[in-house]
Amino acid sequence: MDTNNDIKNIGKLCSKCGYFGPKFHVNPAKGDGLANFCASCTNEQARLRYQQNKDRVAAQRKLSREENKATFRESNKLRARQWRKNNPEAAKLTSLRSRISKFGSRLTKAQYEEISLRDLNGPCYWCGDVVCSDDFVLDHIVPRTLLGSNEPHNLSAVHSVCNLEKSGFIPSELDFSKALRVLNRMSVLSHPDLEFFVGDFRQQRKIIACDIDSTLYPFVEAFIQEAATNFGVVVEEPVTEWSQIQDGFENTDDFLECIRLSYAEHRIDMNSPYTGCVEALHNLSLRGYEVVYFTDRPKESTQATLNWLKSYNFPNYDKVYICDDKRIELYMHREAIFTIIDDRPRTMIWALYKFGMPNIITLRHSYNWNFIDVPNVIMADTWAGIQNAVESLEVSYFNDYKPLEQNSPLQFDTPLD
Repeated sequence: MDTNNDIKNIGKLCSKCGYFGPKFHVNPAKGDGLANFCASCTNEQARLRYQQNKDRVAAQRKLSREENKATFRESNKLRARQWRKNNPEAAKLTSLRSRISKFGSRLTKAQYEEISLRDLNGPCYWCGDVVCSDDFVLDHIVPRTLLGSNEPHNLSAVHSVCNLEKSGFIPSELDFSKALRVLNRMSVLSHPDLEFFVGDFRQQRKIIACDIDSTLYPFVEAFIQEAATNFGVVVEEPVTEWSQIQDGFENTDDFLECIRLSYAEHRIDMNSPYTGCVEALHNLSLRGYEVVYFTDRPKESTQATLNWLKSYNFPNYDKVYICDDKRIELYMHREAIFTIIDDRPRTMIWALYKFGMPNIITLRHSYNWNFIDVPNVIMADTWAGIQNAVESLEVSYFNDYKPLEQNSPLQFDTPLD
């Protein structure tokens, strides 16, 4: 196994800000080939170093340009000529953009002051923090590379470092939280291209990631029956945490064997879906969503799981990811996921705080009901409620969505293992 490639594909943890993902600069000196800090932290450090040594850097650059003026000029001409030859379509677009910038609408001083007054001391649509007058630039929401205009509806004050990070990306290319902030900003400014970018974003975000156990059917009840039948373990209900079940077994091996028996083919065939579950997922499929199932079940249960989903006519019954840790698969598919439906507290925490998902939907259970007060967790008592929640999110994502704060004051007793 190529561990370095696995880390680059899946991601690593930033030792400074806690970000988990693939956005790290390459550092061959490190064991995994990546820097300790994520790209955002590294860029911020570079920006601070530059601010502290701005005069010295400017003097060095000026001296270098003066000493190598002729060489720089020729080198730039050669590079530009070669680039135009290798990228004819992009060269045409650059030329068109240049002509628009030269002859098209320009930002007047009055417009600049109007936009600054409108946006300063408000939230930066890229990072969510307050934009102050001592560190801001005007950013094109639709990038100039896509022929975005200089009109006030396409300009917004952002931090200078956020402007560099956003670059020429459009919403469908961004992570969920940032994409929604961009679309919301376009909505506030009555941007004429909003409908196009919302449609493009929705085309890219079609997956509803659905858990199986205790989401499609009552797994805990099935497990308790197996524990009583095969091991004589009586579990008091309601179950508020898994240790309540595990403590009744004489040893860990018996507990793990009971889990294995709960996923045996005959046991799976005995399970019945929650009322309204199949109908709700079919209705969501008709709305254009692609239902995909993610589960931590053992690999041996793959065929039995597929047969069970098919027997009850679940939509997309063959689209199942059976994983050692479904959080990895969810992370790999995060850019295509509209929302996650899962009952497990650990998955909720990771989806909100690590993947940047703006919401997660869950059925209310005795072991997760206390998550009802956690921001952006939507809890339903029935599958009809889950369907209504998804339909409501379609509207709220682009109207009154408020992103989760990066530094949430919530503290959890269990680590993010």
